Amino acid sequence: MLCVGLGAMLRNTAGGIATFAGLLFVLPGISAILPSSVNNAVSPYLPLNAGTTVASHSFDNSHHLATWAGFAVFCAYAAAAIAGASLVMLRRDA
Repeated sequence: MLCVGLGAMLRNTAGGIATFAGLLFVLPGISAILPSSVNNAVSPYLPLNAGTTVASHSFDNSHHLATWAGFAVFCAYAAAAIAGASLVMLRRDA
């Protein structure tokens, strides 16, 4: 649903895939170069880390969300993308 929302907002397949890859794979790398206090505060709420929390039972560090909290954060990202897509489509395609 996250990809569908991004694709509908951008109206471009390549742009949607690039934005999705940037959110999931580039953003954690960028947050890793931040100071550790900022990284530890922000990192659990990134889409990849929140989604990984649902699928794994062991973690490399102690800074992570609980399973249901990670699921809720990832669902919130998807809901925000769908809501943004619906607003953009109502304004642009109406």
